[in-house]
Amino acid sequence: MLLAKKKSNVESRRASAVIMVIMGILIMIVSIRDIYNTMTYDDRYDSTIATITDVHKSRRNKKTRYRVYVSYKYEGRSYYDKEVSGVGHKLGDKVTVYISPMNPNVPKVKKPLATGIVFTVAGVAFIVFGVVAFKKAPGNKRERPADGGFSVSANVTQCSAVSINENGQMTYIIQAEYVDLNGIRRQVQSQELDFDPTPYINANGGKINVYIYDTNTSRYRIDIDSMRNFVASGAYNNTLGL
Repeated sequence: MLLAKKKSNVESRRASAVIMVIMGILIMIVSIRDIYNTMTYDDRYDSTIATITDVHKSRRNKKTRYRVYVSYKYEGRSYYDKEVSGVGHKLGDKVTVYISPMNPNVPKVKKPLATGIVFTVAGVAFIVFGVVAFKKAPGNKRERPADGGFSVSANVTQCSAVSINENGQMTYIIQAEYVDLNGIRRQVQSQELDFDPTPYINANGGKINVYIYDTNTSRYRIDIDSMRNFVASGAYNNTLGL
């Protein structure tokens, strides 16, 4: 259950990172197109001076909206009360509008170049943050040792004394199992331990920490140091009320 939850969290973070990168790419495409359109406006349209002749004011969702109409002359012909966006809303003001020779009834306003630049930077930021988030997703801020593994809990299936070493100490072996990120149940076994890990196992509900690895699911390392330190400190006596 714990591993399945961790797998779900990793997949969710990766999906969010991919979505962020895709959004960044889309923002960049739109903003670069806007920059190109702005820079080539004078080549594609003719400019003329228009006068704001009418303003319709409305309010929706607590926001004030303006519909602005202008009048202008183009190639000797007058055009009256043509709606345009992206200009001020003060009657009588003069504004520069751009006219397409193919459709002179629809005046346009050139967007500021800075707008496209700002959105391009935003798109780059989305991509960078998405890539960074994707790279960090496999770890998901899990506890990682220096060699890159991350910690999972394994259920101890057996802990038994196996022999007596040259110092006259009983040695022990732990066998345990866990379910990896692919849903595969895996068994692990410790080397011979020169201390009795039973107090640590009992204090931790029959579980031990095992470090596993994203790149090699069969590779693992049992956290022996935590068990050794726990037993050596006598901490289990406190848990038993001794």
